[in-house]
Amino acid sequence: MMPTEPRVGVVILNWNSARDTTTCVESLRKSTYANLHVIIIDNGSTDDSLIHVRPLAAQTDSVLIEAGENLGFPGGCNLGARRVLADGADYVFLLNADTEIDASALSRLIDVAESDPNIGVVTPKIFYFDDASMVWYGGAEFDWRYLVGRQVGYGLRDDVRYDVEADVPWATGCAMLISRAAVDAVGLLNEDFFFGTEDLDYSLRITARGYRIRYVPSAKLWHKEAAAAGGRDNPQYVYYQVRNVLLLRRIWASGVAGRLRAIAFSWVWIGRRSLTYAAGGNWRCLVATAYGIADHLRRAYGRREYPLIARRRAPRKTA
Repeated sequence: MMPTEPRVGVVILNWNSARDTTTCVESLRKSTYANLHVIIIDNGSTDDSLIHVRPLAAQTDSVLIEAGENLGFPGGCNLGARRVLADGADYVFLLNADTEIDASALSRLIDVAESDPNIGVVTPKIFYFDDASMVWYGGAEFDWRYLVGRQVGYGLRDDVRYDVEADVPWATGCAMLISRAAVDAVGLLNEDFFFGTEDLDYSLRITARGYRIRYVPSAKLWHKEAAAAGGRDNPQYVYYQVRNVLLLRRIWASGVAGRLRAIAFSWVWIGRRSLTYAAGGNWRCLVATAYGIADHLRRAYGRREYPLIARRRAPRKTA
């Protein structure tokens, strides 16, 4: 290891996902970047995850922190980020447990991050795990008129359009390398979101402070989309998505015209989704949508659970 190599603290959240966490950590062990240190946060798992994650941490020289409760994505990430920063990290690398990373990816991300002190965040090119020819994140766009973020290339077959390194308006929390300077200036993730949209909010805060976010397609990652959430049609996922998109627009809409536009667009978006759920007989997602709207209106953020939209399946066994 070169003495000038920056120290990277990798933060991985485990929540009922020991198998995914294991393969993620194993992929990191193949990294060509030497000065990385892994923190695993067990985010209040309710299955037998800890039976497997405790020996995993010991065998891979990782640090395991047992939160004892579900702190949500931003809360768990913040717990890990504080630890790696206290341990002297120059960069915090937030990495989803349901990913596997290419051996050279972290080295490539660090090379770009170190090229300019105004780069606060770098993020890789991300493919679907089940079909590596399909893009999950090939860059990003953001429409300030309606406060809508879009993953470029999402669900499309890979081609050269997604191989251009460039500044982007936001990075995905699936794999976000953040400089210590940016954290010192901006702080950590907003825990009001609990799950989802916190990465978009954080990116807007980063760029608002004058830092750049850089998309690095030469760094590659493979992602099992929404694995921990149970899929995009899981009612609990729908609840947080609806509530948190509304929260994002509440935070970032500016001026009377901007707020009115954000409200109008939100209702159109919610209306279309609700019609889709109704047509498919998915009443639990309709209930989740209603809960999300109600909690937003009464400013009830953070962790929220309702029996009507809770998971119905038993906790997953990991071995």
